[in-house]
Amino acid sequence: MPITSGPDPGGGPCPAGEQRIVAADGFAYGAMHADIHVFGDGAPAYRLDTWPSGRAPLPRTDVPAAALERLREWRDSGPALSGRWLHGPDDGRRGELAARFAAESAGAGWEVLTASLGSGPSPVAAVAPEIRAGGAVGVLLIVDHIDRWPHSHVTWLFSDALLERADAPVRMLLLSSGLDAWPAIRASLAGRRAAHSAQALPRRDDDSGR
Repeated sequence: MPITSGPDPGGGPCPAGEQRIVAADGFAYGAMHADIHVFGDGAPAYRLDTWPSGRAPLPRTDVPAAALERLREWRDSGPALSGRWLHGPDDGRRGELAARFAAESAGAGWEVLTASLGSGPSPVAAVAPEIRAGGAVGVLLIVDHIDRWPHSHVTWLFSDALLERADAPVRMLLLSSGLDAWPAIRASLAGRRAAHSAQALPRRDDDSGR
């Protein structure tokens, strides 16, 4: 039977700044202002990490300038919750563009997180201390290879309490190799009343980013 640690063991909402820890079958999980979706074997459906994660590519200077500018415009305008589908070949440039955008956003006061599929009992969905404390310009969530996620996991991610923040805008940058999975994910974003748009990674000989 799960054991809940916190000011309200009965399962009610925790006051701001408090953390609830749930232990079940030898696994313990904790999160602040975010949700944890756990399978029956104790493995979380996904995890959240502060950027940069160990797998994040280092920003380089040869990213398409126009494409980067489009991402800045998307980040700094629009409603509180918005998703951008960035698609293109998985040849490293897509990750480099996302990494440069993440670095710039962090430098501009945004809290930058990455989401990845859970791979076993050890990953735990975690949120950075700055997110818990608030005060950020906004939250940028980067999800690489989202076209490889089971759609149920995408739905859980989009329902995470992290995206319910009322004190700062939330932007979800969704990286994919193509457009096949976009219609279903676009529908999920619309169901969350989130703005949604797609952006193609330009060819190497085209810096338009359109």
